[in-house]
Amino acid sequence: MHAHSISDADRNFRAAFESFAVAPADFNHEAHVRLAYVYLTEDDVDAAAQRMRAALLAFLEHHGVPAAKYHETLTRAWVLAVRHFMNKGSTSSAADFIGRNPDLLDS
Repeated sequence: MHAHSISDADRNFRAAFESFAVAPADFNHEAHVRLAYVYLTEDDVDAAAQRMRAALLAFLEHHGVPAAKYHETLTRAWVLAVRHFMNKGSTSSAADFIGRNPDLLDS
């Protein structure tokens, strides 16, 4: 099992996202990958996927974006993809993880 950590910047990002301080225009694909990584450092795949679902749906609702924008299957697939790449080696932050796995940025 590989060790993964998050940085203070990652903690601040998660807190900002969960408190709706991140603008929808700034929540791009890389931000989705980052959030999945953060959740996966703290929980198993199922719990991380549930946290992603809850956070994304709350974010959409808060910003007045139709819930239909959320896609359960794609979200779960990306959480699984992030976990797959996490299994390849240890990382110290989301930036470190994404830097080592740039293929994840190809949505």
